[in-house]
Amino acid sequence: MDTGGALFGIVFLGLVLITLGLLNRQGSSCKVSVKRRETKRIKESRKEPRYRTSIRARYQTPIEEGISWIKDISLSGAHLFLNRAVDIGTSLKIEVTLPQEDRPIRVEGDIVWAEECNAGFRFVGAEEDEITKLIEYIKARDTYIQEQ
Repeated sequence: MDTGGALFGIVFLGLVLITLGLLNRQGSSCKVSVKRRETKRIKESRKEPRYRTSIRARYQTPIEEGISWIKDISLSGAHLFLNRAVDIGTSLKIEVTLPQEDRPIRVEGDIVWAEECNAGFRFVGAEEDEITKLIEYIKARDTYIQEQ
């Protein structure tokens, strides 16, 4: 392969990786911490209980795709840890594949708060049975954390 062809291949691969969200721009990536972050206990204003978890999910914005972790979930939304920071108001599509399901669970929503790579995701127009299916799976393996 000549030098021009090799350079083209490297540039093309870099563009593909950027498009897939695997190559992060400086300052925009988030490091995954092995230990849990201490959180301050604040009075909850949620109407539904939420469930702590750590489930891998794929997300898609209008301009990119990536990997996220659902940190906790309720019928109205979820706390996500994303592989990069996102802006408040960003619309996302989330896809989770559960072991016992034939097809992935897909939900849409908007980012309502964001702090570095942690974000609050409010479900918009999501099928309640899809969210319930996900919550039932989480309840069977994780912890209920309604805080008063």
